[in-house]
Amino acid sequence: MARAITFSRLPSLSCGACTNSTIGNGGTALTSSVFERFRFGQKEIKTRGIRIHYHRKLTLVLTSRSDIHPTPRSHSPGERAKQLYECINEKNLKALDEVISKDCCFEDFSFPTPFNGNKEVLLFFAQLTSSMGKNVRFILKNVSEDEETAWVNWHLEWKGNEIPFTRGCSFYECSKDGERLVIRKAQVFVEPPIKPGGIVLILLKTITSLFDDFPTVTESA
Repeated sequence: MARAITFSRLPSLSCGACTNSTIGNGGTALTSSVFERFRFGQKEIKTRGIRIHYHRKLTLVLTSRSDIHPTPRSHSPGERAKQLYECINEKNLKALDEVISKDCCFEDFSFPTPFNGNKEVLLFFAQLTSSMGKNVRFILKNVSEDEETAWVNWHLEWKGNEIPFTRGCSFYECSKDGERLVIRKAQVFVEPPIKPGGIVLILLKTITSLFDDFPTVTESA
């Protein structure tokens, strides 16, 4: 009777029947089938375990990489430049004093001479923020940086509307004051309200021609 066992009846047999040597060829097939299923289960569990382990490991690595070299705001020239404009927009002169160095040189090419020293620069910022009123703000378009320098493209807006002829570009050189990064030098270029266009090139050509025609006078000037 054991030899007459069919495959459709295999799932109903007990494990004891699987190991009974009197089953013959049918029992051998049954034992092999169960053994293969057991091995497949072990392999599946192991594979899933590896996948879970790998996923957890990858998650941990990605999480830790973001914290390998954190960059505090105060240690980035670009972030220092952003802080400067935030303080101007908020009219926070006390915070501005923390952003610039004691010997800061602020050169705005709209003015005939630069502002030298912390007091002169802060006085300029006080006049600037007062002139801006309540609704005018600096809007930064691009901020770039390297290890010690930042440069910013900006314009002025009134209640979200760009004010004509207020586009500008600023360059900032930073240095360490103890553990604090501060702005040591600034150069500001502002869009001129009068745009002479080609006249500038004609004027440049005229001046350089005079330099070339009278080099001795030019060099002694």
